[in-house]
Amino acid sequence: MARAIAGRPTTGGRAPAPRRRPAPADRPLKLERRAAGRTREHGDGVATFVNPDGRLWLTRVRLVDRSDGGLGVRAHVPAAPGASFSLTLGGAVLQGVVAHARARGGAYRLGLRCARRAAA
Repeated sequence: MARAIAGRPTTGGRAPAPRRRPAPADRPLKLERRAAGRTREHGDGVATFVNPDGRLWLTRVRLVDRSDGGLGVRAHVPAAPGASFSLTLGGAVLQGVVAHARARGGAYRLGLRCARRAAA
């Protein structure tokens, strides 16, 4: 027979269920896993992608969002994660690596990790 320990009711030999504290209603749940926040952006640019297997593309891209570490763009080429890129956007030239790629609606949503420039 199970006996009560320190004023707790018995559970018939089963371990008591863990207590869960409800989330406060005034604080939204954070489902974002990124370390840096993202802001919605708009604009068009021209990018060159070179996949790790050597395939090369020159294409137009549409800017979707921006963060401290990179950009989110929509493109019509299947650039693979690890591909290097050079992007001309609003007169600025950015370079870096494709961090992720997902097919969406006949196009590709690419996450671009931009290289940090050293101060002159």
